[in-house]
Amino acid sequence: MVTVRGFVSLAERIGACGLVGVAALIVALAAHPALAGEPGFYSGGKFHPLIVSPDELAVELPQDAALRAAAVQQARTSGAGVLEEVSEDGASSRFAILHTANAAVASRVRSRSGSDFLSVNAVYRAQPGGAPILSSGHIVVRLAADIDAREREELFGQYRVTEVAPVEGLSNTFLVAPIGDAAGTELDTANALYRDVRTVYAHPDMRIPVETRQFTPPTDIGADTFQDNQWHLTTIEIFNAFQRTQGSGVLVGQLDDSCDVEHEDMAENYIGISHNAATNEQSATAAVPARTGDRHGTPAMGLMCARYFNGKGVLGVSPAAEFTASRGLEAAVTTSQIASAYTFARNQHVDVHNNSWGFAAGTANPDVIIDALRTAYDEGRAGRGMVVCFASGGGRGIDPTSALGEEVSGDDELATLSTVIGVGASNSLDQLSQYSNYGEEIDVLAPSNDLPLPGGATLPAIVSTDNTDESFPFEPGYNDAGFADDGSADLANPQYTKNYGGTSASSAIVSGIAALILSLESDYTAPQVRNIIEHTCDQINPMVAAYNGITSRSLRYGYGRVNAGTAVEATYDGYYWPERVADVCVGQSCAPALPDNTIHWVNNDDQRMIGESVFGVPITSVLVVESDTPFSWKPTDGEVYFEGQVVATGVTVVANLLAEQYTFTAGSGTKYFGVYSVADTERRGTTYGFGVAVTSAGNVIDSGTTLPAGTIVVPPDRPRVTINVSPLDGTSPLTVQFEGNAQSSAMISSYNWDFGDGTSSTNRVTQHTYTVTTGTQRFFAQLSVTDANGLTGNAAVAIDVSAPGSGSGGDGSSSGSVSIRISDPSAPESDVSAGLAPLSVILTAQVSGIGTPTSDLNIVWDLGDGNTAESLSVAHTYQIAGRFPVSVTVSNATSTLRSTRFVDVLQSATPTPTPTASPTPTPTPGGIGGLGCGAGVAVTFWAAGLLLALRRFAR
Repeated sequence: MVTVRGFVSLAERIGACGLVGVAALIVALAAHPALAGEPGFYSGGKFHPLIVSPDELAVELPQDAALRAAAVQQARTSGAGVLEEVSEDGASSRFAILHTANAAVASRVRSRSGSDFLSVNAVYRAQPGGAPILSSGHIVVRLAADIDAREREELFGQYRVTEVAPVEGLSNTFLVAPIGDAAGTELDTANALYRDVRTVYAHPDMRIPVETRQFTPPTDIGADTFQDNQWHLTTIEIFNAFQRTQGSGVLVGQLDDSCDVEHEDMAENYIGISHNAATNEQSATAAVPARTGDRHGTPAMGLMCARYFNGKGVLGVSPAAEFTASRGLEAAVTTSQIASAYTFARNQHVDVHNNSWGFAAGTANPDVIIDALRTAYDEGRAGRGMVVCFASGGGRGIDPTSALGEEVSGDDELATLSTVIGVGASNSLDQLSQYSNYGEEIDVLAPSNDLPLPGGATLPAIVSTDNTDESFPFEPGYNDAGFADDGSADLANPQYTKNYGGTSASSAIVSGIAALILSLESDYTAPQVRNIIEHTCDQINPMVAAYNGITSRSLRYGYGRVNAGTAVEATYDGYYWPERVADVCVGQSCAPALPDNTIHWVNNDDQRMIGESVFGVPITSVLVVESDTPFSWKPTDGEVYFEGQVVATGVTVVANLLAEQYTFTAGSGTKYFGVYSVADTERRGTTYGFGVAVTSAGNVIDSGTTLPAGTIVVPPDRPRVTINVSPLDGTSPLTVQFEGNAQSSAMISSYNWDFGDGTSSTNRVTQHTYTVTTGTQRFFAQLSVTDANGLTGNAAVAIDVSAPGSGSGGDGSSSGSVSIRISDPSAPESDVSAGLAPLSVILTAQVSGIGTPTSDLNIVWDLGDGNTAESLSVAHTYQIAGRFPVSVTVSNATSTLRSTRFVDVLQSATPTPTPTASPTPTPTPGGIGGLGCGAGVAVTFWAAGLLLALRRFAR
């Protein structure tokens, strides 16, 4: 009997529950897209649908040129389809999209993937007509912190995945791939893993196209006229900043398409090592341009690090800062490879990291990228936090046909994460650039270019470094021998361009300012740096921006346009500001509910303990002011306010306390409040954080959050679900036995099986028969267990079912079958699946219907612990505890059969002088073995629409 065991014991507190109808379960399952069969993936706690292309496949070509040519020719002559190469480093791409004649041809190509292509996977799109997203066939999964190696092996075996590699730099995070012969199951596998309580997140490791944030006005307006100077430096008062610092002692990094690290105006600042995310190469030339289109990163880096007064070219915002770079913005790079750029940056001790890109076509931000950014924010700079800047999109950032910027929030852009500084663009008139996206999470603006003004007048773009033409003849950059893309004249020296812009330029400028701040105060945390940049912004164009008088923020302009001179001077003078209070609520809107006249908040201290030292800014008190009418007021740094003080007409200080709530006197009308955090600086006295506006009716503006965006909270006390399933594979019709167990701090209310083929059961112990007519199909059987508190835990297992004649666990193209018997050496006819280490077993391949004497078969065993064998029967001893996937491949000239089983090797118990027997669970009515009832779903739970059984709680 093949047994899949969980990693926790059975529940000790299980009780009876009432029966409810199965209809509620059916409705709930049908309403949940992932379980209802809609393709997509989870990220950021939400389900994001994908469109699976029926006539396209993502194929990987052989590296060898001759083999690659043969594969291309084979695809053409066999009628499989036409190959379209995908952009990648080097002259020849390893990846391509195979445009097939129809879905049937695509299916045939996938089933024969090993013959012509190294891999064949699906092509997705986030929306109709969107850019193609290439599946890599892999999944990135982060496990809960308490999952050890033994439990990891068990989990991966349960979902029929094999570990490909750890994801470097991210805790307990791995790349895995589905094993066996059920191709194309990465979406279903990732979604099943996501719902398991033992994972933090799981999603396909896709190759998602990215867009740089460079914005080029339409070429049909004629050549732009620019002043041949860097006007943006004067706008941000950079020369005032240079009186204090030029950025020495700070290391700047970026992720972009490339960077000309040996450029004459930057080479002196280069640390001599860079990174290629696609290959993980780390070398002196890893980030240099390597393909047509590699030009965006060079001017971005020049805006930060071009040398100061060296008689060459241009001037960076932080011209004495050193730099490194990662390249990796191409369609052939997966999300986990992109995430490696931030691990590289942390390992190189990067202080400030610039990002002028975003995912294309409306694709949701993958959790692995959010996790990588959060890790940089938490752990970078020896725990002080890497300062990461992200450009917001131009023209929505996901629609290249749209010129005008749009409001974004939440999942729309990485620039909206609270772990980064989100940057928009302003033009030379100190107005929001027309294309620049905006929203509540976009923090600041910085200079860049713009679209033509009404009437046709043009505004200057940004002057910066450009690729050196003779060094990269395949991509000369924006300035090709003195001319721009549209044929208009660029600068006479082709190593520089006057045609850079977009929010890309803006983000690089802000990154340079962050470097200046850290060159003066290297111990400042990432939030401190962000707060200095935000508090020293110029509130440009106030009539249009409509900055809020309490929060100091504008929906379109953020906190305003950055000012390097003011930011550096404030840092030099010892100013810093506290984080604003967070999670503000009133009365019944709070959780738990409070009296109607109570305002509650969280003091959002930015304090980090590193060794025995404390860094960051503590909140020393909270100032609350009240008015009977709407008002605009904010406290002045350096002043101290007391209760009862009238600070503006009708505005009175009602509290100045180190607390997290205030109770006001209720009245007949609406009351208006401002809540401001307070800090005491060592050199400049009292400073005030940005305010939060709130009314007695519960309306809150700019409440903030205590957790970085993307932080996933896994609540305690969810049922820990384990399942026993046998067999895990076989030939149709295959009858499978299911048994579910759970451990919970509360009584179990319901057990709900979804067998993965549209059928379900509410029994804890049950059986189900799978039927398959062609090939091999992988089903994910999921058990959802709900306790009396309404909390739900999930577990699933992968089951492979083959059509008659295709072979158990086979590839769908062979007749006959093979299965594995695992027996005790003292009882050769036994069938075991577990035992104490060291465990000795005999593994036997039981073959039938292949039509060849067994002596003529080619037999290859993978014993799951690094050992292999090549005989029909193998004697083997597993020395250590673990869960080992045992697979055998049996083949002859016409057929190939495969089968997989798992061996559980348990750690030998250490004897104790007085062993104590484990308690025996007490049976309860309606349950089995003390496990409570499994008759239905708690109807009130489903009626509330929480669907906690179908997704991770509180992500």
